[in-house]
Formats: sequence, C-alpha cells, structure tokens
Amino acid sequence: MLGLNLAGRRPRNPGWNQWPEIVWTDASHGRWLGDLPHSWVGATFLHAIRTALVYERASDQALVLAAGVPAAWLATGEPLRVARLSTWWGPLDYELRRTASGLHVRIGGLRSPPPGGVVLAPPDVDPVTVRELPADFEVQANE
Repeated sequence: MLGLNLAGRRPRNPGWNQWPEIVWTDASHGRWLGDLPHSWVGATFLHAIRTALVYERASDQALVLAAGVPAAWLATGEPLRVARLSTWWGPLDYELRRTASGLHVRIGGLRSPPPGGVVLAPPDVDPVTVRELPADFEVQANE
C-alpha cells in the first residue's frame, strides 16, 4: 500500500510529486489530475504508515505492532523506533532491530497493556502476545 501511494504522485518532475485527486495509469501523457495536492490522499498515506506500525484491533482489544512493516525497513540492522505514538491505551514506544536469528524487541510507554495484550506481528515472525510492560525480548524469524 505504501509503494502504491508513493507511485501515484504526479506530475513526476522535480519539485512536484504531489498526490492528485486522479491518477492515470499511463503517466507519460498529460491529463487532468484534479486538485493538487489532494488532502484526503495524503491523509490515506499517513493512515497507511500508522497502520503499518500499529493498529488497534477492536475485536479482542489488542494493540497490533509492525504487521505492515516492510522487511527493507529492518534489513540494514538499524533499529526501527516508534516514540509516543498515540493509541487507545496511551502513548506507545517500541523498537525493533534485526539480529542474526530474528528480531530484538523493546515495548513500553503505555500506561498498562491493553485487555487483549500487545501483539507483535511483523511479516516474517510468528505473532507474539505481550501482557506485561515494559518488555525487552528477542523473537526468532521464520525460516
């Protein structure tokens, strides 16, 4: 979703790259684009970023972390850090860092864990539910 949003920016010349109201599949022909920038498209992009990092799952009152984080964001070994991100249960802090065998994880910042726990769910790791915070642990990557 993030890549699709970024690819939809028009016109593709230096200094523009805005999200228009309308995106044509053939960007080589000039056509009407509608409003530039179109704010609901920008808002959708921000929502996609937040959802990749964290979302509240109402069905079981869980807070889900990193379910949409692209592997490339962790591939360098540099940590991915989230600080004071607003959630239903208060501000969230977390950090993920790729290790030789999986991910090193730190979670904190919430007043208390949500009723359904904090679910770590990056794409290459089996989901882990955390019920005590702060937490500092390592998880194995799927092979």
